[in-house]
Amino acid sequence: MEKVGKKSYFVIASLLVAVFLIAVLSSVCYVPNEKEAYADTIESGVVIEQTEKIYYRAENYLRSNTLKNMIFSAFSFKIDGEEIAVNAEKDNVFSRVGLVSPGTYSVEFRIEHNGNTYYSEDVKLKISKKTVTVTALLNGVENLTVNEGETINVNYNYDGGMGADVIVETVNGVRVNSLKDDVLSSKAYVGNLPTKAVTNYIVAASSARSDFYDFEYKKSVLTILPVVVPELTFKSKNVVLASVSGDYGVSSSLYFENVGVSASSDTFASAKEKINFLYSGKDIVTKYDMISSYLIDVLESGEKPYSAVSGFVRVSLDKSLRNKREYKVIALYNNGDTDILNATLTSSGYLAFSAADMGYFVVAVPTEGISAYTYAIVVVIGVVVIFLVIFFVALFRRKY
Repeated sequence: MEKVGKKSYFVIASLLVAVFLIAVLSSVCYVPNEKEAYADTIESGVVIEQTEKIYYRAENYLRSNTLKNMIFSAFSFKIDGEEIAVNAEKDNVFSRVGLVSPGTYSVEFRIEHNGNTYYSEDVKLKISKKTVTVTALLNGVENLTVNEGETINVNYNYDGGMGADVIVETVNGVRVNSLKDDVLSSKAYVGNLPTKAVTNYIVAASSARSDFYDFEYKKSVLTILPVVVPELTFKSKNVVLASVSGDYGVSSSLYFENVGVSASSDTFASAKEKINFLYSGKDIVTKYDMISSYLIDVLESGEKPYSAVSGFVRVSLDKSLRNKREYKVIALYNNGDTDILNATLTSSGYLAFSAADMGYFVVAVPTEGISAYTYAIVVVIGVVVIFLVIFFVALFRRKY
């Protein structure tokens, strides 16, 4: 029994020695992990502030020491009021998320200085949007001169985007840099370009939107040289029904409609009523008959212009109306004015006259034989004469 007891004490003592040795070895070999190491750093007296802008680069700033040094260069580091130099070879910056997109982040710094480790957390780091310059290229150049009517293509070149976000493409034969759709929420565009003659017209894009980029817009210059069109024509089956001569642009076109003088035409009925009101008692109403009427307009890019458009007008007159000795044209202009114009019939059967503006034109010719107005006057005078004769005859009989 005594030997057994001594052996038990020896085993217990051996176990205690083994446990002690394990504990000592563990304390010698143990290396604290990063978070535990931070707990032993010195935090008091450390001031870390961002002093310069950090711009979006389409990559994580924590990815390499080169990028981390860009962060360090944008911050000031002070310990007890003294500014110190830091670099990614000995110092580090941490974040729970990648530092990629523009925005404000909370980051942590670990700084080694004079044998001490300084740790500061919840430091604000802001990544700003990078600026891209957008140029609206006109037919591939920034200064374009064309003749009126020539095609102008606008291409948008984005300069300054990060390589990962840029695509190179050819549009209308022009090679440009564009931004990918996943970083460009709204593309730049030019609203309207002039179509008529202009000199040194400034063209600039606008309205680009992105979560990663800000935009500035470079101006281009456009000059459109005038091209004079001396005559506009309106044809039907290759027959010229009307023409207007003057100084017009290539975007001008002629609108023509033979309205006629039918009583069923609302357009003519309304014009006739207006003419009778404007020229009541005048020869043009009392001594002339309306034989034809036309709507004539010079359009600019398909629209009626706001300003007056003058011209020398020729209208193909129906053969049955070409035997009159005199022609007048009553003009009801688009600008609200009215006039009575002299017109001539050409040898080719066109009624020609000069107009101060376009609008509605009514052709009038002298009434052949007694006019309705004159006939009415004669009838009235006849009735009066008859009445007087009867009166005097009755008076004469009373006396005698």
